[in-house]
Amino acid sequence: MILHKFFFENLNIFIIVVILITNLERFRKRGFEAMLVYYEKAAPHLN
Repeated sequence: MILHKFFFENLNIFIIVVILITNLERFRKRGFEAMLVYYEKAAPHLN
C-alpha cells in the first residue's frame, strides 16, 4: 500500500518533469530565434 502511494506520487512528478522539458525545448527554439532577431536590431555592430 505504501509502495503503491509512493509510485503514484513519483509518477505525477515524472509527468510534470516531462511536460516541463518538452515545453522548455519548444520555448528554447522560439526564444533563441527571438534573441537572434533582438540582437540583430539592438547591436548591429556584432554582425
